[in-house]
Amino acid sequence: RALTREMGMFEGLKENWRELKDGEPGSRFVDHYERRQERSPGAWKRAALIVVGVVLLLAGLFMMIAPGPGILGIFIGGGLIAQASRAAARVMDWLEVQVRKVTEPAKRAWDRASRPVRVALVALSLIVAASVGIAAYLAVT
Repeated sequence: RALTREMGMFEGLKENWRELKDGEPGSRFVDHYERRQERSPGAWKRAALIVVGVVLLLAGLFMMIAPGPGILGIFIGGGLIAQASRAAARVMDWLEVQVRKVTEPAKRAWDRASRPVRVALVALSLIVAASVGIAAYLAVT
């Protein structure tokens, strides 16, 4: 019974992801919020989404200054809050459009770059990340 419930939970997560992925940038979060409201998630589930979303958002903000995937935490936390709040959904839609505007030139440059250039950029990024990590470690100890 627990296994089928877990499988159902994963199916629900996959369906939520599909809906968001297939949505139109700039309105996907509000559209997803409205679909969730039609299904009537219930007050407890809505409160849980907000609490977990705020915790992930705060953890993401903390990880922006500490080692960790801060941006990922911020976006996942914001996405959870957006499922329970139309205002948060609007903010997430606006943020998505702004992030796309900023990252589009880099994406085009990456797509045009040859494989050796991409490998060199990834290697350089890893070296910089390792150097920052070592410097942070040495500063703390």
